[in-house]
Amino acid sequence: MLLLLAAAGIAVFSVWRYRVTRPEYQLERAQAAIRAQDWDTVAEIAQRLYDAGHRNYAAVLRAEGVLVLGRQSQDPAKKRTQAQLALSELNKMELEDFPLNAPLRVHAASLSAQCYLELGNLAEAHRVFLFVLDQQPDHIDAHRGLAAIAYDLGHIPTAIRHLETVARLDPSDPRPHRQLGLIHSDLGEHEKATEAYYESLRRGIDGQARSEVQFELAEVLLHLARFSEAIAVLDSARTHGEEAPWLVAIRAEAYRGLGRREEAIALLDRAIVAHPNGGALYRIRGQLYLDENNPVAAVTCLERAVELSPWSYQPQYLLSQAYAAAGRKEDAARAARKVDELRREYTLLSDLTREAMNKPGDATVRRRLAEVCDRLGKPELAAMWRSAAATVGGGR
Repeated sequence: MLLLLAAAGIAVFSVWRYRVTRPEYQLERAQAAIRAQDWDTVAEIAQRLYDAGHRNYAAVLRAEGVLVLGRQSQDPAKKRTQAQLALSELNKMELEDFPLNAPLRVHAASLSAQCYLELGNLAEAHRVFLFVLDQQPDHIDAHRGLAAIAYDLGHIPTAIRHLETVARLDPSDPRPHRQLGLIHSDLGEHEKATEAYYESLRRGIDGQARSEVQFELAEVLLHLARFSEAIAVLDSARTHGEEAPWLVAIRAEAYRGLGRREEAIALLDRAIVAHPNGGALYRIRGQLYLDENNPVAAVTCLERAVELSPWSYQPQYLLSQAYAAAGRKEDAARAARKVDELRREYTLLSDLTREAMNKPGDATVRRRLAEVCDRLGKPELAAMWRSAAATVGGGR
């Protein structure tokens, strides 16, 4: 009996020893250490894998650690440098003996695609992410990467599809719904945006991102005239110190919508003194002056709003109304012409955006979008569309 027990104990120990010395197990341990920021353990396991002859596993582990470290940096140049280092590690791998769908090979491909994405090589990242999905259709990082690429290229329906897949595959992840909220908000789909933002909050988005989602949600709720709800969301948001001017503007506009004019006026008058460059503050204050039939005071506020936000449609429109109410016919006509010009440009921007969504390979429409964004004083958006045009057009 003792001999049988001893034999069983030896067998169990052998199975345990086999399992814990397998490279797959060591890689899993190291990945847990990466998540825990235990870099000494990561380095130790990588060296152990390398010394044991499992050099492909060691290369994947080092690449993953370097890539994660790069993502923690706030310096874009360091992020790119780390991505290049990770890619160099992955290029050392010899995978001829691994089938295409081998977990290590698929994981290495996913890391490579993430490196290309960090380096701005969207075409190569897209190609490799598609390979990953061919081998593992539910590979969540591939769906995340393809969503990011599609969004940057203006392939919005594709981005939505991948984000919804990520949300399905990981019900605890609040980030896909935050991005879906932004997309639907940009498209003017305020009901869908509201649902997405609430789902992101329900899934537990935290830290600074939670406050940002609450602020974005409050802004969308204004469009739906859900003023009390917008104020409640703002009240629940964690702010450090005084609210930023644009948040004060949201709150004041909600007060106005509820007929709480005195509270809105008091809030805005204090904020304008503290933030004399807050264009939205002047716009809403001017609107309140118009509400009380004081066009002269409205003109003063709205001229300042237009000066601070010359490409914003609403201040220009309100200023044209204020000029007309004040009897300044020539100024009203000039402002009305500017309003018409802005209306045409924003209509064109909307039409071209939808055209880009329907023509994912069309570089021309993306270059036209960049030109419109330039005219509307949106340099960052213009740069994004030019980059998208270069990517889908092969740099032409």
